[in-house]
Amino acid sequence: MLARCDKLIMMAGSFSAMQHGRPCCWMDTRDVLIVNPTSSNQVDPDYIESEKRLKKWLLKKPADIIIATGFIASTLQNIPTTLKRDGSDFSAAILSALLKARQVTIWTDVDGVFSADPSKVLTTFFQCAVSEAVILRTLSYQEAWEMVEVIPKCSILATVGHKMASTPGVSATLFDALAKHFIFFVFQANINVRAIAQGCSEYNITLVLKQEDCVRALRAAHSRFYLSKTTLAMGIIGPGLIGGTLLDQLRDQVIENIAVLLFLLKN
Repeated sequence: MLARCDKLIMMAGSFSAMQHGRPCCWMDTRDVLIVNPTSSNQVDPDYIESEKRLKKWLLKKPADIIIATGFIASTLQNIPTTLKRDGSDFSAAILSALLKARQVTIWTDVDGVFSADPSKVLTTFFQCAVSEAVILRTLSYQEAWEMVEVIPKCSILATVGHKMASTPGVSATLFDALAKHFIFFVFQANINVRAIAQGCSEYNITLVLKQEDCVRALRAAHSRFYLSKTTLAMGIIGPGLIGGTLLDQLRDQVIENIAVLLFLLKN
């Protein structure tokens, strides 16, 4: 069953393109992409051998449009295999490198790369769940690489940024947030860090936490570094002269990254 679905989709796509008068053919990437398995969940592309096979394939099947299967490849011994998790995006990146493409466009069902899993950093206001995760407007290759890490039965919290090496106090801010920071003025993070690592690039600080501490750690870090709005809960009883003046200030001022939750009780 390996790649059967991918092949059917690619064949249907190429047939549709030809029906619209576009010269097109489909590629079974097992004939082109060669990888070397390095573990049960990772493979390394063999770019030299893949480039040789791609050139031969293009000589046999020249076309303006090529629709290729994603996710699948072969070993040097021509044994079918996969590119593991997110293999379709990986396929696009490998083929683009082999073809020396200027740009790779990946269609997805989310708006971009988020600062955290949107389903894990949620705040509830009046029984409505709102995600605190924010879209990263810019992300370099090095920063993306630093964010990719998996350790079984543990959670990884990575603080990533180009200016970390030249900015004092980032580590202190992060550890203080996990140890003391109040989440929405109610819960204290109180998280124990099991391991700490920082690469020679100094682009990131990576912490290893217990899985059950993951959500609290994300919320504490988001709030402390102002990645998401900090919620200020305020109650006013009987808004007289002072209370009324405060309400006027809140109405007229916009405080960046501060969400005000106001409870008002009056006669």
